[in-house]
Amino acid sequence: MTRRDRVVQALNHQEPDYVPLDLGGGGAGMLDATYYKMMEYLGFKEDHGTAVIPTSCTIQYYDERLLSYFDTDFRRIYLKAPFQTQARRFADGRFKDDWGITFKRVELYACIVEHPLRGMEAGDLDDYTWPDPYDAGRVRGIEDEAKRLYHDTDFAVVAGAPVMGCFMQACRLRGMEDFLVDLMINQEFANKLLDIIADITIGFMDVFLSRVGKYVQIVQIQDDLGTQSAPLMSPEIYRKMIKPRHVRIISSIKKHTDAKIYMHSDGAIFDLIPDLIDAGVDILNPVQPLAAGMESERLKKTYGDRLCFHGGIDQQQALAFGSARDVEEEVPTRIRALGAGGGYIVAPSNNLQPDVPPENIIALFRGARKWGKYPLGS
Repeated sequence: MTRRDRVVQALNHQEPDYVPLDLGGGGAGMLDATYYKMMEYLGFKEDHGTAVIPTSCTIQYYDERLLSYFDTDFRRIYLKAPFQTQARRFADGRFKDDWGITFKRVELYACIVEHPLRGMEAGDLDDYTWPDPYDAGRVRGIEDEAKRLYHDTDFAVVAGAPVMGCFMQACRLRGMEDFLVDLMINQEFANKLLDIIADITIGFMDVFLSRVGKYVQIVQIQDDLGTQSAPLMSPEIYRKMIKPRHVRIISSIKKHTDAKIYMHSDGAIFDLIPDLIDAGVDILNPVQPLAAGMESERLKKTYGDRLCFHGGIDQQQALAFGSARDVEEEVPTRIRALGAGGGYIVAPSNNLQPDVPPENIIALFRGARKWGKYPLGS
């Protein structure tokens, strides 16, 4: 069985030879510092001439030696940087992205230090400088890259998310506190901003998937909707304000590809899952088992016939603070809970932080191959 066949069977709620393994993408990758520590631990000398490291806090480039070491079943393709952009770096270490949001790296993370839409009114949005999704630089080389992955390897191919989700991107532009207030009492502004972000996202998907849609098995989108204890909004507000944009974006994706839709959303979002399924989501990441209401057995029992699960290996305790033996116990626990009948992909339940020892990351992937052979428990 090829790796791609393994993934496709799992996504179709069938049991392949093994539960598929993944590392990378929004919500199941590594912070930059984790990546470099892991490369050093394994003795892989980094080739800085070929590694393309973004200015975010989560790495997108993964050395092929690392992915091969962990025996992962996926490879990703991303849009490239545009030729024309307002992104720039400043002498004091700050940097501005293509949306005009200004960041500064503080220890491990790139923190937003300027929300460019803070204080604006709805009418001001017409004069703002928005990203051009149709800039020709974004697609240079991606079709050839997708063809190579599809024809010359047996990996499942994933189109990486080109932008944060409508809700989170609005929070980044406006400030989270301000935009949460907008959702309640300034809905004219919120609706206009969400529509602009959705339109731009659809543009990204159009240019991206018109080139690679026939080669990919998964398209990633993302929108963090939960905290550790509850959703960031009520189901009613989600249905009124956010879900219609998710529906539009997913519908636009499906015009270009038969790939499954992968949604990354952190935290305690159990009550929003029926709406995500209704919007067209096929795969949910990162299914954090210690977030309120997100117990693995409960998720599988309630939604496992309609949704695939991606992630699930506890990042908050077992990986970060446990021993390799603890991880070796965590992995089969999640596989038994989420893997019966297919519909599960093993990955960490969020991006691996630098406090996760390399030994625990190795234990995750080795344990997954050991315990993930179907039929489970054989």
